[in-house]
Amino acid sequence: MEHKLKIIPKYFKEIIGGNKNFEVRKNDRNYKIGDTLILKEYDPIKKNFTGNSAKTTVIYILKDKDFPIGIKEGYCIMGIHLQNPIGTNNVIICFDESDKEFLVNEMCERLMQASTKGE
Repeated sequence: MEHKLKIIPKYFKEIIGGNKNFEVRKNDRNYKIGDTLILKEYDPIKKNFTGNSAKTTVIYILKDKDFPIGIKEGYCIMGIHLQNPIGTNNVIICFDESDKEFLVNEMCERLMQASTKGE
């Protein structure tokens, strides 16, 4: 099953950067291992979507009943795997000016590597 979910920029950036590999959510959708989460970046200050999104797969679920003293009733913690990290499948996502510079440099480096390999 595919779930489209809002995510604020702070957490979206951490997932794309590979630092955050989990989501804590109200389990009102009966999440299951193998589900796809489409995380759509949402700016709560501007009250709109940024246009950035990330596709992830649920690889683990810890439910409230499994850990009642640590997880609020009705919530779950999902281990997630990012399906298309930055730099693969020609996907480039920019967040702000400092990220743009990093991504442009990374893209140039990958293009140089590909041209040396004859790709």
